[in-house]
This record gives sequence, structure tokens and C-alpha cells, in this order.
Amino acid sequence: MNKNKLLKYIKENFTKKLIFLRTIIFLGALAIVLSIVLPLNLYFSKFEENTSIGNGFIYVIIRHNTGLSFSSFENNPTLSIVISSLVCSFVIILLIFQKKWYYIFLLSLTVAGSIFNICDKITNGYVLDYFTFKPEWLNTSVWNMPDVFVLTGVIGYELLYIVLLIAGHVKNKKINTNETNNEQK
Repeated sequence: MNKNKLLKYIKENFTKKLIFLRTIIFLGALAIVLSIVLPLNLYFSKFEENTSIGNGFIYVIIRHNTGLSFSSFENNPTLSIVISSLVCSFVIILLIFQKKWYYIFLLSLTVAGSIFNICDKITNGYVLDYFTFKPEWLNTSVWNMPDVFVLTGVIGYELLYIVLLIAGHVKNKKINTNETNNEQK
């Protein structure tokens, strides 16, 4: 990419309007995440580890997770913080270059959930996980709400990207078909 193309790209993607839009959407997503996560974490932090509550489809079981997903790197919390921070940094870079509000929102949910888990691990030495699913085939791990926001953001981003990619392909194919039909007439 030459210098002129780079400058044009920066001017198009970092306008005051886009920076303001990204900031407002990120702060809104952060407010949503914090308004749900903080009360839940405060409530569940009162319980001892391995406490089980309920017998429905979703039930509470308190775990102190010092590793990453599925207890990977459990014996090396510093490495899990570094890996989480690197992944979060990558998502922040993706977020910075987004123009569409829905991509910005989904990535903001991911970043907000990740940041909360990283801060939880740094301050407590573990992430407080507190719910799981009752059916044995779903009972693979214990989650917390920041995990749900991270997962919602990532899966939502990917699904939306695929749907919009397919929709754009179908639209282009339809336009090309119409152009071909008009040329044949």
C-alpha cells in the first residue's frame, strides 16, 4: 500500500464522526455489560467455591477459574492473563477499523466481557464462574456473564459477517443476471 492510499484510508476510517460513533457504541456496550455483570459478581462472590444452587436447566455452581476456557493454563495464571490480553488487543484493533454500528457493538461486547474477566483475574487471581447447564451433555464447563458477552459478540460478529457476505453475493449475482438479460434483449 503506497503512502497516498494509506492517507486516504486513514482519512476515510478515522473521521470525527466515526470516532465518535465507535466511542459512544463502546461506552454503551460497556455500560450494558457492567450493569449486568457487577451485581451478579457481587452476589455470587458471597458463596464459597463449589457451592451448588438450584436444579433447573441452568443452575449455579461457584468456581474460581485461574486459567482460560475449559480450565486450560490453570497452573499458569500469568500466561492466561497474557493470552487473554493479546486476544483482547486483537479484537480492539478489529473494533477500531469497523464502520458499521452492528460490528462495532458486537466487538464492543466482546472487548467489555474480556476486559472484565482480565481485571477479575488480575485483582482476585481468578475469574468467578457461577453457572452451568443441567443436562449432562451440556455440562462441560462453568460460565460467567462476561463469558456470555464475549461469546455473543464473537458468534454474532461471525454470523452477521457470513449472512451479509452471502446477501451481497446473491445481490451481485442478481444484478449480473439482470445485466446479462438486458444485453441479450
